[in-house]
Amino acid sequence: MMKRKNSIEEAELHAYVDRQIDENRVEAVEAWLKAHPEDAARVDAWKRQNQLIVGSYDDDAFARLPPRLDPERLAAKRPSRTLAVAASLLLLLAGGVAGWHLHDVTAQRHFRADVIARPAISAYRVYAAEVRHPVEVSAKQQGHLAKWLSKRLDYPLRIPDLTSLGYELMGGRLLATPQGPAAQIMYDNAGGDRITLFAMRSPARGETAFHFARDGDIATFYWVDDAIGYAISGEVDRDKLLQVSHAVYEQLNAAPAEPAHSI
Repeated sequence: MMKRKNSIEEAELHAYVDRQIDENRVEAVEAWLKAHPEDAARVDAWKRQNQLIVGSYDDDAFARLPPRLDPERLAAKRPSRTLAVAASLLLLLAGGVAGWHLHDVTAQRHFRADVIARPAISAYRVYAAEVRHPVEVSAKQQGHLAKWLSKRLDYPLRIPDLTSLGYELMGGRLLATPQGPAAQIMYDNAGGDRITLFAMRSPARGETAFHFARDGDIATFYWVDDAIGYAISGEVDRDKLLQVSHAVYEQLNAAPAEPAHSI
């Protein structure tokens, strides 16, 4: 990423917030923050976001699944991926059960719903309401944004194009979560509705079908693909959000069309 002359890199500020910085650099970073109030304010905002995300993990009931949805019981059925996806869509269209829904019958034993969806919803709540600073890197620097976030996630992150669905790319930012760095890509439409794509390294592996969660007015579809967990969040109609999620999934799994947008 770009480095300003005689300055502390943004990545190092994130490392400072995440407590992953070299201890020999702490004093230099703190001196920089004292001399640069704008960067200090950003660091304070990241720390507050961390507290918000960590606080959301105190509710163990959030991740608790009903016995009938226990992954071990469901995994014993072992239907094909096609049937699993079809069943997921039927349940989603039927409305399902309120709250958390597990549709992937091959979900891994230790997969916890709140690992991906909770921080995605928390980040949406914090940044989607921002007027002046909703993103760190604007859409004008899309190539740089993709490379920067890919480097931090250690995974080639592609930025989907959602213009066909009426959403324009605003930009994105790097987030800090209890599991490590995460990315948030933000879009909006002509009506001012915003949606976000959240991506982070997942403790689960392999592919899963879509899962659905809602917290107040914020709805989220999330899934795990290879080593990355994804979530699409927004205060929009669930059917519209599902349509967006399908479009994002298809683009993330398509052959690269523009190498400049991925690394």
